[in-house]
Amino acid sequence: MGKKRKLSQQVTPGKPNGRPKKPAQHKNVQQKTPSGPAKKAKGKQQPPADEKPTIPFEPHHRILLIGEGDLSFATSIIRHHGCANVTATVLEKDVDELHAKYPHVDDNIAIVRGEASKTEEAAGKDNKASAESSKAGENENGDENGNKSVNGDSDSEADLDEDDYDSDDPNRPKRKLTPNNKILYNIDATKLPVSLTRTPFDRIIFNFPHVGGKSTDVNRQVRHNQSLLVSFFERALPALAPGAAIVVTLFEGEPYT
Repeated sequence: MGKKRKLSQQVTPGKPNGRPKKPAQHKNVQQKTPSGPAKKAKGKQQPPADEKPTIPFEPHHRILLIGEGDLSFATSIIRHHGCANVTATVLEKDVDELHAKYPHVDDNIAIVRGEASKTEEAAGKDNKASAESSKAGENENGDENGNKSVNGDSDSEADLDEDDYDSDDPNRPKRKLTPNNKILYNIDATKLPVSLTRTPFDRIIFNFPHVGGKSTDVNRQVRHNQSLLVSFFERALPALAPGAAIVVTLFEGEPYT
């Protein structure tokens, strides 16, 4: 019995010698944890604040839009960028099918066609009374010859040559383009009609192409979307004018990446 007690006494002091190893392991864990957030931060890099957005078209360009859906993009470039030669195509066979899928599409259709939307008509009625009352005051602001300042501005613009217009220079006047926008129904991106090649386009834009469907097979979705783009490029090339470009916008995620 005495020998066993001595053995236990010899083993017991050995435990503290093993304890410092645990802090060493804990130290290694602390060194690994910062690497996780660092990787995430790298993946979420934001573009510089002073970086200007790229606008791949000019107001005078003949633009063909593929797969426009609710026509919101067409409406945006017509309203905010002054594009006047936009041909917006949708896959839906007619306006009824388009409206059934996008109940809010009426205003966008009106803007593309150059008509007043319902929202604009309502605002016009509200402002009609104030516009009529201010009209008399505007007539009194003419010069001594009876000419209004508005007419003077239009006369000065009429004297400008075409070379004086520069869409890239904000200080120069913009060319007033006659709207020639339209909507084409039942247009498949992989089977563009020959009629679209008769008058070539400066820009052909396909935003977020997708074959649709709810397949969970990612590989299958990738193949179908690749086939969609290949067929689209083959059909779109004959419709391009010299020096023109095709613009495709992709979603950064599966099945695109």
